[in-house]
Amino acid sequence: MSRLKLAQLRTFRNRITLLRIRSIDPQLYLTQVVADGVTYDIADEQGISSFRSQNDAKKPFVGLGIRTTLLSHRSSYDEMIGMPSSCLLYTSDAADE
Repeated sequence: MSRLKLAQLRTFRNRITLLRIRSIDPQLYLTQVVADGVTYDIADEQGISSFRSQNDAKKPFVGLGIRTTLLSHRSSYDEMIGMPSSCLLYTSDAADE
C-alpha cells in the first residue's frame, strides 16, 4: 500500500473517491484515502498519521471534494462473549460537511 503525506493532499483535490477512517482505539484513528483507484495510508513526517478523535481525523480532508467517508470500528467485545468478531461501518456521502 502506498503512503501519501498530509502536505500532498491538496494535489489530490477532487480525485479522492473514498476517505476511510479506522477507529483503532477510543482515542486513536488512522486514515486512508482512495484516489485514482489507488489506496493510500495517510502519513506525516514521523510516519503513519494518527488522530485523537473522529473529528480531528476529518479536518485535513475538508474542501478536497471527497465523495464518500467510511468509518470502521472493530470491537473485541463480541469475541469476549464468545461470538464472532464484528466490524461496524458508518458511511457518509457528505465528507466535506
